[in-house]
Amino acid sequence: MGIKMAAATVLHDVAAACLRPPHSLPRTTAKEPRLKPGLAFPHLYGNKLPVLGRGYGVGNRSFITCYVDPSTESRVSVLGVSQIKEQCSKWQWKGRYSINYFVSSSSSTNPPLLLVHGFGASIPHWRRNIDTLAQDYTVYAIDLLGFGASDKPQGFSYSMEAWAELILDFLNEVVQKPTVLIGNSVGSLACVIAASGS
Repeated sequence: MGIKMAAATVLHDVAAACLRPPHSLPRTTAKEPRLKPGLAFPHLYGNKLPVLGRGYGVGNRSFITCYVDPSTESRVSVLGVSQIKEQCSKWQWKGRYSINYFVSSSSSTNPPLLLVHGFGASIPHWRRNIDTLAQDYTVYAIDLLGFGASDKPQGFSYSMEAWAELILDFLNEVVQKPTVLIGNSVGSLACVIAASGS
């Protein structure tokens, strides 16, 4: 799909890699991070949840550390685990591994989001985020191979590179458009590796 990582964002210990063509990235020769404290990102949640944080840039990449204002927590809609499980679908990876995924469609023209859980977690890890994000984005969430309702093949060589390959194949075969990757913990590393290898 010709996509590259342009930015990584952290929300509640969650990293997001925004994928854009490399020619659209600003170039810099700075060796030290340029801090931009007190940033607010209301566009991320369509002015529904204020997101506060710090940003810095190194080379041609930008990184933003964010958190959601806790005073807005009561306005957050949470999907039930059973509701998420009922809406999940299966996709065959490499024609032999069943991968569980969730999609919440939106009529928005914004790029879709792919949520990738951390180690020992699964799609329901995102139950507090999906409904809010789905107001402005089509949201996909995936159970990595070996987790949740996806296959757990014995003897498979589980690695970050394998999960990154799974993510890229999912984007190419299921999502089929430029996508913002959002990962938690080990899922964020898989997203960064996928973004750098696309």
